[in-house]
Parts: sequence; C-alpha cells; structure tokens
Amino acid sequence: LCAGGGRSAALGARMQGECEAPTHPSGWGKLPPRAGFIPCASEEEAAGGPATFLADGAAGRSRIECLNGSWRFQWFPSAEACPIYSVLSSCRPTASQPFPAIPFELPEGDWNSIPVPGNWEFHGFGFPMYTNIGYCFTPDPPRIAYKGRDTSYNLTGVYNRHVQLPEGWNSPGHRIVLHLGAVTSAVWVIVDGQCVGYSEDSKLPSEFDLTPVLKGPPSHATGTRLSFSLTLCVRCWSEGAYLEDQDMWWLAGITRDVYVMLRPPVHIQDVFLRPSLLPCDVRNTSTGKGVLAVDVEIAVPDPTELEVRGEYNVRIRLVPQAGVPQPSECEWCRSVQLLRRGRGASAMGVVALEVILEGIRGWTAEDPCLYSMFLSLEHKSQGRSSDVVEVLRQQVGFRTVEISRGRLLVNGRAVTIRGANHHEHSPVTGHVVSAALSRLDLVLLKRLNFNAVRTSHYPHHEAFYELCNEVGLYVVDEANIESHGMGFGSRSLAKATAWTPRHLDRVRGVFERDKNHACVIIWSLGNEAGNGPAFHQAYMLLKRRDSTRPVQYENARLEASWSKDKVETIDGNTDVYAPMYPSPSKLAEYAEYHELDTSARPLIMCEYAHAMGNSLGGFLDYWRVVETYGVLQGGFIWDWTDQGIAMEEAWLQFNDADAFPGTNAHVAHGLTLDAARKACLTGGVTGF
Repeated sequence: LCAGGGRSAALGARMQGECEAPTHPSGWGKLPPRAGFIPCASEEEAAGGPATFLADGAAGRSRIECLNGSWRFQWFPSAEACPIYSVLSSCRPTASQPFPAIPFELPEGDWNSIPVPGNWEFHGFGFPMYTNIGYCFTPDPPRIAYKGRDTSYNLTGVYNRHVQLPEGWNSPGHRIVLHLGAVTSAVWVIVDGQCVGYSEDSKLPSEFDLTPVLKGPPSHATGTRLSFSLTLCVRCWSEGAYLEDQDMWWLAGITRDVYVMLRPPVHIQDVFLRPSLLPCDVRNTSTGKGVLAVDVEIAVPDPTELEVRGEYNVRIRLVPQAGVPQPSECEWCRSVQLLRRGRGASAMGVVALEVILEGIRGWTAEDPCLYSMFLSLEHKSQGRSSDVVEVLRQQVGFRTVEISRGRLLVNGRAVTIRGANHHEHSPVTGHVVSAALSRLDLVLLKRLNFNAVRTSHYPHHEAFYELCNEVGLYVVDEANIESHGMGFGSRSLAKATAWTPRHLDRVRGVFERDKNHACVIIWSLGNEAGNGPAFHQAYMLLKRRDSTRPVQYENARLEASWSKDKVETIDGNTDVYAPMYPSPSKLAEYAEYHELDTSARPLIMCEYAHAMGNSLGGFLDYWRVVETYGVLQGGFIWDWTDQGIAMEEAWLQFNDADAFPGTNAHVAHGLTLDAARKACLTGGVTGF
C-alpha cells in the first residue's frame, strides 16, 4: 500500500526528528470566531426558529439567504489535476491586492451537479476509507502523499453557483457575510474571480465578509439586487488533516449549511453569556437566586456611527419556558459604549450586564429548565423613537459547574457520568447529519438512562447542542484535534512549536462557538494527540477565557502512552483525570489513594467498554468500583452507534490493490445499529 520504491534518506531523517512547519497559515480572510446565532430583523422572527442553526432552509429568516441545494461541481482525483489549484495554493492577500485575482475558466460541459451539504463519496466521486490509528497518507508533515499506488491521489472539488441576493441587500453600509458550516478539510472562497479567503478545520464554521468585493467596482448589482458567481475549491487532505486523524471514515465535501447573511453597518458581533446560581441556592431544587452576566460586542466599522449618528442600545429580555415562573426581573436596556483599540485602529462597541435575579430555576440533565434570551440592538436618532437594528436569540440555562474537594459538581451536587461517545454519522448520508437524526439519537440516549455525551472527537453541528440543552444531556465538548498517526512520542505535533497555532485555533474556535450552551459542562482539548506545549497553551487559553467550566485532556500525562492497569502521572493541563480503557483494578487503585484528597482530580473515563465487535462486557465489575468511591464519577462508553454504510456496488473497489481500505471491518460496532434507530422512530419515539 505504500508508494513504490524505498523511502528517501531525507524522509527517513524527517521521520526521526521534529516535524517541519506548515507551509501556509490555517486560514486567512476569515472573520473572528463567534458564538452561534442567527441574526434576525425582529424578536418575532428570532422566536420563530432555532437559535443557532437553520431549519427548513431559511424559512422565516429575512436576513438569511440559504445556499443549500444543488451546485455545479467538478471533481479531480488530485489537487495537481485541478486547473486552479496551482494558483490558489500560493494565493496570499497583499496590501495592494487584498483579494487576489484567480483567472480560470472551466469548460461548461465538464460540470456535474452535487447536493450541498453532501459527502462526495456518497454521490459517485471517490470512495470512503476508514482508519483507526493511521493516516491515509504517509505521516510526513506538512506533506501529503497518499499510501496507495498513486501517491498524488488527494480528492479536490470545485463548486460553483450563481447567487442573486434579495431586494434591499444592496443598502449602503450593510455587510454581506458568507457562512460555511463545515468543509472537509480546506476551502478557498472565490467571488467573481477574486479570492476572498481560505480556511481549514472540517468541523467548525468559517465566515467571510464579501462586501468589499461585491460593493466595489465593477458593479455586481442587477437593478437593486446584488448577484455574483460563487466558487468554492475544496481539498480533501490539507495540512490541517494531520490534526483530523479521528477513528472514523475519511470523507470529503461540504457537510453543513451554507448561507449568506445580511448584517447592518453596526451589528452584534458576539455575545458571551455566563448564567449561574448563587452558592446559597445551588442545592435549591425549585427556584432561588441566579446571576446573569452578559457581555456583548458590537461591530463598529466607523466610530462616528456612535459619536455622531445617535445612540445605540442593547435591550436584553429573558423569557422562561412554559410552566416556569417569571424571574424578579426580565428586561434590561444598556447603552453601547465605544471602545477604541488604539491610535488609528478600529473600534468596537461593548455592553456589559451583571444582575442578580430572584425566582430562578436551575438547569441540570435531570431538569433541563431553559429560558430564551432576546438581544436587540436598537438605534435612536435625535427626535425619534428607537428603531430595531437586529435581534438574536440564545438558549439560557442557569447552572454552576465546578471541581471542589475532589468532585465534579453541577449546581453544588456531585454527578455520576453515565455517558457515551457520539460520532456524527448516518449510513445513508455519511457525515451529513440532520437535526432530526440528532434528536432521535439524543432521545434514545435519554430513554436508555444516559445523562452525558462526549462529542468524539470534534465539535458537532450547532443543532446537537440546542437539543442537548432541551432534552437534558451533559456534554464534554471536544476540539477537532487528533493526530494519532504521528504517535505520542517525540514526533507528536503537540511538541512541534510550529504547529501550536493550529492547535490553538481549533480550541479557540470550539470555545467561541459553543460558549453559551448550558449543556457544555467540560471542554476537551482533543483526543489521542500526544502532549506538549500546544496543549499546555490551549489549556491556559481556555482557563483565561472561561472560568465557569473545567477542562479535560486524556493525554495530559507525563508518560507517552496510557496503561490499562497502571495509574499515569497526570500533567497540569487537565482538571479531570480522564483515562482511556482502565481496568477496574486501576480505578480502585486511584480511588484508594485519592478518595479523601481534597485537591484530587475526579476520575471520569473518557472511553471504556469498547463496543466494537464482541464487547461491552464487564459492566458489573466497572460499576461496583465506581459506586464504591466518590472520586470515581463514571465515564463514556465507546461508542454510541455503528459507523456502517449502506454499501453501493461501485464501492467494491475496496478490494482493488490501489485502494487503501484501512480498517474498514472496524466500523460495525456501537451501542445501537441504524436498524434500531429506525425501529425506535417507527415506534413513536419523538422527543421529550
């Protein structure tokens, strides 16, 4: 399966030493990561759908133009075979050319069509591969050389469609922002022949401001409507794929929603919610005192917007779910304050709110009480009443998470984690997972007495977290980092300082997107990626940004590899001891030593009871030990459902000598099969 001929001496030397630096940044032209939300024109519109994702396209969302559906598509077996890749690979913005021109013309007859979102392999382009530990390419970062006969094999696809935006989107000062929910594993964005940006990370959104291209010369308007040609060039294995060696299928394509947003000149850029319960009320089972802390960032492209053109306010309104009493206060209005970033630099507006509320009911997995928060940006000109600029909604759950005296506490009470690891997978659509399938999985988990999910090993779709908030499941939210194929020793990318920024980008991205979800009680730095400065810095990044949640990392140990029977030496970049596949005797050894230690880390198994093949035995032995000691607080079964695929005849090329099937037989596993999912669905499992 390796490339013909022996490895060169240079490759052999590289395999022994520190990895070389990436050849280009992990992204450029992107907007900063932010909390998940959908901007709306009114509170009524914001209340009419999910808070962080689209449902039924953009129905009812006047400031969203959904681009899901059929796109023109060209597929190439390698990046070098793609006529525009050579230009894109060296494309960089400059002061004189911030949006480099990408001259290309693909023959009209060469276009196919493909649905967005959709994995290429499920629509006749390429074939899926499954690996557990190794890469599909020779581990020689940052180079990509396929392990099959043709070392240049690296699927590359070009998407294209004509976009015409709604009436009124050409208003002066308004921003046009492209949202790509998730693309595997790298994407260049081209608007009418100009490259506006590049992004890596297959499991987080990327956003690009198209305004300078669309509203600059030449004119892109047709009458009063903006129109343009949008091209996306996607490469399956980028340098970022070295951090995406998860135990799952290697599939390519656009796997989440694509849409365009209309943003006013002054708009809500980000919001950070920190709802909690006061210490005296964390054990209250009904209602008590809560603290609502809110930080809002307002994008201000021109500071005179705040200094000359009137007053901007943020109005915050808290609405409890049905059956929950109104809190003592439920509406606040604060003026936007201008914060300058230095001489000659841009500015932003800020709003900070922190209030103590009476009559608050807390959120737990057992009682997932939610409130809706509406944040409205308002503008008041001289002599006029306030106009609503835009509105967004967030789910709010008041809860407190802490590690105290050796125990993980939620609302002051120790919790026992009865969890499962969860992959995003459908046997019919691959990594494209609908909100309906996510809801079905989560409802089944609840019915089977689970109370927690680990998003193994990457951030899930935004819908997943809203549903966990609603049905009541604790979430360990994991960054999209696994470099298992590099090993855990000297060649670990965690030890290669040139790769540290890529680790930090991914950890920062999952935090910023998911920071407002009550269900997220622990951040995870990643999975099976070794340990080193990259993860030490990632831990510090999270602790500086978020004091309300613990952080865990299984590889935070001094030993290179984990042991089934021996307790490892825990490093400082984890708040939880999260071993993988420990024996019951190992659990007992740790507990005997740390049960009375008030500074101990609680032990929560990140993976145990490996449900692949003839497995899932020994539960009585595990849980006898867990229920004996308070410092042992459960774990996450590997894993929830099998990753089998509804096979097509064309995929029999798995048996071809040039294909690299990896460990495909490894996938038929899990606590549930797809047939069980369907049986539960037809049996009327619809939700809670």
